[in-house]
Amino acid sequence: MIDRFTYKETEYANALLENGFMTKYENYEMSLLCKLWKETGLPKKEARQNLLLFCELYSDDYDEMIYYSKINRVINKVYNKDLKLAQVDYIPIYKHEFDFINSLDYPHPYKRLLFAFLVIKKIHSVVWSINSGESKLSGLVSGDKKQFKMISEMAHLKGGKKESIEYMIYDLSQDGLINTLALAQVYLNFIDILKEDTSEEIIRVSDFEHVWMYFDFLSEYNRAGRVAICQECNKPMIVKDKAPQKYCTECARRISNRQKLEYKRRKKSSVF
Repeated sequence: MIDRFTYKETEYANALLENGFMTKYENYEMSLLCKLWKETGLPKKEARQNLLLFCELYSDDYDEMIYYSKINRVINKVYNKDLKLAQVDYIPIYKHEFDFINSLDYPHPYKRLLFAFLVIKKIHSVVWSINSGESKLSGLVSGDKKQFKMISEMAHLKGGKKESIEYMIYDLSQDGLINTLALAQVYLNFIDILKEDTSEEIIRVSDFEHVWMYFDFLSEYNRAGRVAICQECNKPMIVKDKAPQKYCTECARRISNRQKLEYKRRKKSSVF
């Protein structure tokens, strides 16, 4: 399942330091902390000590003997291999990419799916670059259920026959936009088409939970309500009324509090 920390491992690691373990996947979360400490230059020995203290403080079933071996496995894996935090802040979308997808003679959910495929492959390209130092945008997509579920969520597919990702992939393959391969893999032929062109950047996708909303914003699709992009955090939001809305609820509250604080400071300074 995709969430606000998907492909944002640096943010995830810092949230763990503030809140402790956040899911049942403790080994994964421990590896994130080790990667963070390794990238900040913390020696392996000190990272082990930090992780022991962290587990003792935040694990409900902490047992020193059991956790010592678990911690050693995680520490050795991270420090003995070139493993880095996969932090993808945003994915740029270019005009020719959006125009190509939006011009296709397919229902809107199909266009959302292609847009989600484009974003996920660009994310994979950034992660590949982080770990290998090389830039590589491939159209090959693993067909495992977890991957397809994530892409379906990014595209906001409702399921059923009409919005089943497998059913839609079959339709798209009939026009050659996608090739179905062995082992449930697919190849996105349209990615190769898009790589041949260049244009200006028109939007940055930074909220990977709601990829579909960026496409709806660009295409001015408003069946579920008009989509706007917060000018502060760049996250999409549904706007039900026609009045212009610059900020999402969270940012609006934070900006309002900041303005109130600044007003109080000015008022206090004017007294003296």
